Amino acid sequence: MVLYGIIIAHLKIAIILQYLRVFVATRNALYWILHLLIWLHFAFYASFALLEIIMCTRRSKQCGPNIQGHCFDCLTLNSWAAGVNAASDLSLVVIPQIVIWKLRMKIKKKWGLSAVFLIGIL
Repeated sequence: MVLYGIIIAHLKIAIILQYLRVFVATRNALYWILHLLIWLHFAFYASFALLEIIMCTRRSKQCGPNIQGHCFDCLTLNSWAAGVNAASDLSLVVIPQIVIWKLRMKIKKKWGLSAVFLIGIL
C-alpha cells in the first residue's frame, strides 16, 4: 500500500503539472487551484504512506495476525483513502472540462476536445 500511494501521488501530480502547462498562461485562479491541488495531493499521500508504515505497533504484526501487537483500523484508513482518491479523480476530470467549455470555438470542436479529455475516465 505504501508503494501504491507513492506511485499514485506521482501520477496525479504529473497530470496536474501537465494541466498547468496546457491550460494556464497567467497566474489566475486556476493557477492557484492547481498548485493547491499539488500540495494537497503531496500532503495526503505522504501522510497516508506514513500511516501505512506506522500502522502497527510491531512491524511484523502487519504480516501475521497471530503476532502480538496492535494495529489501526485498516478498514477506516482505506475508506478514507478511497474517498479522497475518488474526489481527487473527479477534480482531475472536471478541471479541463471547465476550461474547455470557456474557450471561444465551435461547439463541435468543444465536444471533440471534451471527449479526448474524458477518455481518461475509462
